[in-house]
Amino acid sequence: MVSLLQEIDTEHEDMVHHAALDFYGQLLATCSSDGSIRIFNSRKNNKVLTELKGHQGPVWQVAWAHP
Repeated sequence: MVSLLQEIDTEHEDMVHHAALDFYGQLLATCSSDGSIRIFNSRKNNKVLTELKGHQGPVWQVAWAHP
């Protein structure tokens, strides 16, 4: 059985396709059909740290490099 741990308003303008936590579980990256990637601090009220724009189409997946 799956339970909801936390809900985050990503403020993306379109569907979110993927989300990934960094190695330490502190940063959350989300990507969307709106062509943007957003980075959140998952340990401080899920505050948006930055938004990466510039893709001309949907962003399908995000991944973190291993430290």
